[in-house]
Amino acid sequence: MVIRKMRGNKSAFLILFFLLAGFSSIAQQISKRVIGDWTLTINGDRNNYKATVPGDVQSDLIKEKKIANPYFENADGDLSKLEKSTIIYQCDFSCADIELSKSATLRFNGIDTYAKVYLNDSLLYVNDNMFLSKDVYVSGILKKENHLVVRFLPIDSVEQAKSKSLPYQLPEGNRVFSRKAQYQYGWDFAQKIKTIGIWKPVELFFYNNVFLSDLSLTTNKLNVTDYQCNQTVEFYASTDTTINCKYYLSVLNKQIVTQFEIGPVWKTLVERDTVVSLKKGKNTIRIPISVKNAGIWDPGRGERNFSYWATIDFNGQKLFNRFAFRDIQLDQTKNEKGAAFKFIVNGKPLFMKGCNIVPAGMFPASTPDSVYFNLVKMASEANMNMLRVWGGGYYLPDAFYDACDQYGILVWQDFMFACAMYPGDTVFMNSVREEISQQVKRLSSHPCIALFCGNNEISEGWNNWGWQSQFKYSSSDSSKIQNDYINLFEELIPSVIDSIAPQTIYWPSSPKNGWGRKNSLTEGDCHYWGVWWGFEPFANYHNRIPRFMSEYGFQGYPSNQLLMKYAGSIDS
Repeated sequence: MVIRKMRGNKSAFLILFFLLAGFSSIAQQISKRVIGDWTLTINGDRNNYKATVPGDVQSDLIKEKKIANPYFENADGDLSKLEKSTIIYQCDFSCADIELSKSATLRFNGIDTYAKVYLNDSLLYVNDNMFLSKDVYVSGILKKENHLVVRFLPIDSVEQAKSKSLPYQLPEGNRVFSRKAQYQYGWDFAQKIKTIGIWKPVELFFYNNVFLSDLSLTTNKLNVTDYQCNQTVEFYASTDTTINCKYYLSVLNKQIVTQFEIGPVWKTLVERDTVVSLKKGKNTIRIPISVKNAGIWDPGRGERNFSYWATIDFNGQKLFNRFAFRDIQLDQTKNEKGAAFKFIVNGKPLFMKGCNIVPAGMFPASTPDSVYFNLVKMASEANMNMLRVWGGGYYLPDAFYDACDQYGILVWQDFMFACAMYPGDTVFMNSVREEISQQVKRLSSHPCIALFCGNNEISEGWNNWGWQSQFKYSSSDSSKIQNDYINLFEELIPSVIDSIAPQTIYWPSSPKNGWGRKNSLTEGDCHYWGVWWGFEPFANYHNRIPRFMSEYGFQGYPSNQLLMKYAGSIDS
């Protein structure tokens, strides 16, 4: 694990209960099943290997002792062969008659990365993004006995084909064409291991008429004087028909319980019922609410009211999400010395202390939630109050953000782009648009999210690393590459955020200026790599003090115990 460093009110308990009850003829029962018992084959080999889902083919073959463990041995040859292979995951499962009489949706929470997905020989969809989940309506395709296939395409072949579509070479090679964890292509802390597999669960849902998903809540405005908060509740309702539904909305406040009272005492703050008309397909439902005298989530100061829950209950079909009330602003006031870069939390400035988080291992599916929970706990014990999720890895699991909510640690969240220029074709941009939309909806309900950042070190790379001369770009090629950057990080991404979580701060690229330039110390954020990379002495940390140090560090040795585990005994 590598970590890069950077530099109220009484407890209230709010729960939103949404009772979406259809008309009397509609019964909204739902059941969920996790699809398991997978096998995999490689390049049509007759050998079937047991596949772990969630997981990846590399980890399964290591367990089977078919390839070397890259943590202990040189496995480059075996790993590079897998990147050129066709890998097939297969699973058989049964459905009861009562299940076949209902509507059904298959949810693929994460497939890594290029794959065609088939159910009973019907192509469901083509996946090209590790970070996307996909809901597929499968009623009419399901049978009593079913065969599910995920056919992975060779990563190298797909990337090479994409690279040939451009008249120029983009910096950092073919990794830029794949919406996949970029550190897996090799980094200063990571070896090259491009995982392949179903890295998140596959779930099958049965329901009648309407399927609910993706509950999110965003703060539109918080008045820090009287703690009046305006929120927007959003969720999806998918249906295979046109239908009218009535929901009942109740906002409740859990009162303080004395020793003489048994059970919670609730005060109703908001009540509302409304009929909504759903059209066939996926419907977006937004509900504005306003709460007075809200309990505030206030990291680093006093109590944190983070145990707020939103619940949608559609006659047995439920969604849950936790949220809180808080206000975060970014002060960039200019003066004769430069510009500020200061976070204002609930109306007061908060000095940030923290570190950067990179992936905890080379195999994302093998990292348990407890690892990320413990990282946050240790950060809290070290008196940190902000963590930056670095943009060359993957979006972390809910457990990480839940822990940050709990411990009152703010999150600077990069999107997963790092140290390279990316293509701007329609297919790529559409995939990124859906990726950003899904992640903003998933994360913006967490009070810990302080800022979304477009990328890691791309603006600095384009302006300061000499890519134009290195790759001998013509003026037209250079203009096209720069326009693709602007379209992605200064137009598409902020427009998606504005449509979902308009009050969330967006920062296009970290850092704003390179560490060797004077203005890196007087405006924006800074990545200071003069020490270590620039061979400067440690004493320079006292002299290079920017407005906000979002990344710095030094390559360090692991503990002796870890060295002995992976390198064997060490002679004195």
